[in-house]
Amino acid sequence: MLTFFLQGAIAGLAIAIPVGSSSALTMTIGARYGWKPGLAAGAGSGLVLGVFAFLAVFLGKLVSPVIQRIAPVLQWVSFAILLTMGVFMLLGAVKALKTANSGADSKSDDTSGGALNNPWKAFVVLVTATLANPVAIVYFATLVLSLPPGINNPQNGVVFCLGVLLPSLCWMLLLSLAGVAIGMVLKGRYAQFATGAFGGCAIIALAVWNAF
Repeated sequence: MLTFFLQGAIAGLAIAIPVGSSSALTMTIGARYGWKPGLAAGAGSGLVLGVFAFLAVFLGKLVSPVIQRIAPVLQWVSFAILLTMGVFMLLGAVKALKTANSGADSKSDDTSGGALNNPWKAFVVLVTATLANPVAIVYFATLVLSLPPGINNPQNGVVFCLGVLLPSLCWMLLLSLAGVAIGMVLKGRYAQFATGAFGGCAIIALAVWNAF
């Protein structure tokens, strides 16, 4: 059983560790809005990777052909979601800087992000963004073809999925805490603006990169 867990861990970390849209969103939310939204965002992304693993193991033969057909559509859905979030963060950073420079209450800087400073909404945003991530979807659809022997045993399948879920979840939570640490170091109106602007631009760039 340990073998299946380790194989799942390798498969999960192989898609979780490379820098991508989910990683950038998670770190940016943590840096800009604090540890609660950051951890919620990381949890949302990590849990979706576990769901993908479950679908690959137990419904792979049924789901894989469908995923391959709708992958181009999901690519554009992902582009629209990420572009919207990137623009949203960029405009929020500009608005926060203008508000701070006008002499308004500094707390407005923390609330200028709107929905993303709410942990539950940050969780939903990352769940949606990861679900529509064509790279993760195609990866797990392809994983169906290379699952280890014995995976058809339900017990082994569950262990493999846990191997994907737990390390992936830990990694995304670690990224969120790294974002929180960056946000604690980069204090002040201009540092907060730089964090939000950089995160927004990075997400927009990743949206364009994934789409084209």
